[in-house]
Amino acid sequence: MINITTVTEGTTYIAKFEGRLDVNAAAKADDALSEIAGKADKLVLDFENVEYLSSTGLRVIKRVRLKMKDKNGSQITIRNLKPEIKDILEMTGVAAMLVFE
Repeated sequence: MINITTVTEGTTYIAKFEGRLDVNAAAKADDALSEIAGKADKLVLDFENVEYLSSTGLRVIKRVRLKMKDKNGSQITIRNLKPEIKDILEMTGVAAMLVFE
């Protein structure tokens, strides 16, 4: 289960995640982030309360990153990562596509 709350600061959207970004949450996360990507000039993913990230969750991040890049060339920023989540991003090569705070 994943909960996503969104805060806007001008054209910057901050999506705060809570729970597991896995196969059960992927559709909800993809829908929410795709909608945000259509409006945002900058997207920040706050993963402070993400407990688990699966390969399906990685695909969601990669897909939304491509939408942001195609739209206006911007990157996705991720903040407040737990070390084990950052390790997953680094081991899979996804970290190279992102900006970290």
